[in-house]
Amino acid sequence: MAVLREEDVAGFLKRRLPHNNGILIHGADAAAVSVLARSVGAALGGDIQTVDTSLAKSAPGGFMDQMLSLSLL
Repeated sequence: MAVLREEDVAGFLKRRLPHNNGILIHGADAAAVSVLARSVGAALGGDIQTVDTSLAKSAPGGFMDQMLSLSLL
């Protein structure tokens, strides 16, 4: 697992390992997260699954159901 700042993402995408199977992108700025997720998804050529984490506080059960339904492979 690695933690990257937004400015480090471009370098990561150039040197990424072929066995990476998931990337978690989060932040307080929803627009910036969305732009970054789209650019990473385009670079990796994979599917993008989004989860609204605001559900974690308002409906914890629904949030966990949504997280557990994601395929992480």
